Amino acid sequence: MLLVGIPGAIFSLFILHYFVNTDLYTPLAFNIIVVLLLLSAIINGIQSRFLNEKIEATKYSFPQLITSGAVAGSISAMSGLGGGIVLIPILKHWLKMGIMKAKSISIGMIFISTLVMSVFNLLENVAVSLPYTVGLIVFPVVIPIIAGVLVGSPLGVYIAHRLKARVVNRSFLVLMVLVFSKKFYDLIQILIS
Repeated sequence: MLLVGIPGAIFSLFILHYFVNTDLYTPLAFNIIVVLLLLSAIINGIQSRFLNEKIEATKYSFPQLITSGAVAGSISAMSGLGGGIVLIPILKHWLKMGIMKAKSISIGMIFISTLVMSVFNLLENVAVSLPYTVGLIVFPVVIPIIAGVLVGSPLGVYIAHRLKARVVNRSFLVLMVLVFSKKFYDLIQILIS
């Protein structure tokens, strides 16, 4: 997990600082990246319904794990999308990792990246400071989100364990299609304006 999470966090910080937080990164670039990633995830989700991949590698090389983390961290920094859309497909298709192991590593990477990015954002110097903020962290926004995650995560796990895997997968696919539709609409609006 550390061999994926640490490079992911480092590359996220690098891409965030030297690309995303610059004038080079526009709403058009953001929407193109998100639309392409979601389209890839939707296609992957549809294909996985028809494919039964049972091949699982047992050994993963040091460079493969570091590269997986670096690529996933870079893409996550540019898109805001994480494990389920970026890292799990990389681990599953490139490294032939089983889905359960890929999910576990993805959750670990999310923890490491979130911790590093939160500290970075807390220490960021901002030109205009808003009330109840430290760096880029706006506590009146963050606190309700944390509360929602603390309540919603166990609830989601509870519900998911009582549903068939097919229902959970289809629900996630429907959600991705809805988000893709919204981001595609945003992209079109940017292109015609």
